[in-house]
Amino acid sequence: MTSKLLYSTAVLAMLVASPCRAANGDAPTLDATGFGQFRIGMPLAAVNAQLKHRIVPTRPELRANPVCQYVPVRDFPGVAFVFVDDRLQRIDVATPAYRSVDAVKVGDRQDAAMRRLKDAKREPLDHVPEGVVLVRATDAAPTAIGYQFHDGRLRRMVAGDKRVIRYAEGCE
Repeated sequence: MTSKLLYSTAVLAMLVASPCRAANGDAPTLDATGFGQFRIGMPLAAVNAQLKHRIVPTRPELRANPVCQYVPVRDFPGVAFVFVDDRLQRIDVATPAYRSVDAVKVGDRQDAAMRRLKDAKREPLDHVPEGVVLVRATDAAPTAIGYQFHDGRLRRMVAGDKRVIRYAEGCE
């Protein structure tokens, strides 16, 4: 009996101290002003200084929109950054690996997430007739956070410049 208790205690201690748990606890959080150490308005060079896998910009003449670039972030699978004039203007999170400051994550049921987002403004989701976006912003702040729902689930969280978070597809 004592050896089982000792073994169980040791296993529990290993789980509590495991790197997976620490990594999850240290995961960046999305809010209206950024994602972890990445802040809206940061220049591309400052963003790259904090990434293991640098973002290499596409030449402006090869982009659909010459001043805007939508870039998946290799260091954070399921996360993309939108740069306008080489400044971070929007962050998209399309993975349940990260939570928002409102304690919701991609995949959450719409009804449950909406209870946490009671003060958010409800808007239609561009290009998805049955979709909805809940936007949390203050009039004074230039940034906001949006939660995009479709088929009863949270599909994407977007944060950044109020105008840019309303783009349906990255830079459009």
